Amino acid sequence: MGCHFGSRSHLIRARLERSTEPVERIRERMPAEVGASADVRDRVGCLVRPVTEYLAALGTPS
Repeated sequence: MGCHFGSRSHLIRARLERSTEPVERIRERMPAEVGASADVRDRVGCLVRPVTEYLAALGTPS
């Protein structure tokens, strides 16, 4: 880990950068799915569901 990434913080940063783009693509379509709903659960879902969908798409680690 130390040789490739340099430090633990660099490893974490690299992992976050790798997952940011797919999560943001999912997040962009969420408001269209919610529509004009004023329900707080729908709005919070626009923030939370993209992460859970991304993680679910990764599958179970072996």
